[in-house]
Amino acid sequence: VPDHAKRVTIGGPACLKPYSASLLNISAMSYGALSDNAILALNTGAKVGGFYHNTGEGGVSKFHAEPGADLVWNIGTGYFGCRNNETGGFSAEKFEETVKRLPQLRMIEVKLSQGAKPSHGGILPANKLSPAIAEARGVPM
Repeated sequence: VPDHAKRVTIGGPACLKPYSASLLNISAMSYGALSDNAILALNTGAKVGGFYHNTGEGGVSKFHAEPGADLVWNIGTGYFGCRNNETGGFSAEKFEETVKRLPQLRMIEVKLSQGAKPSHGGILPANKLSPAIAEARGVPM
């Protein structure tokens, strides 16, 4: 298979930063559902393979960022990484901070609904919340 057939450009002529995505990528799986080592392994594989790693709706953790693979930031109903903790709504300031902090963010995926559990997306039982998960999600402990 020729190299050009293994990738697709996302973003048309008006796009300031089109992205050449591999046809093989790592789909959305949240940090919190997966462990530190699982995220590190997936992101390292994405870096080695030349494809992107979708963060899932659990926010962008340091374990997503450390290996350095391209990332798709999945923003779900909890707005993790761009959440106003006082209102529970979207924070443009936190969104901008996250984007500026992580140059490997190549695309944003907005999750409009939780198919399996409508209106319950991003809920993590309190006993599973760790300092690292709270940091990745930008929420208080």
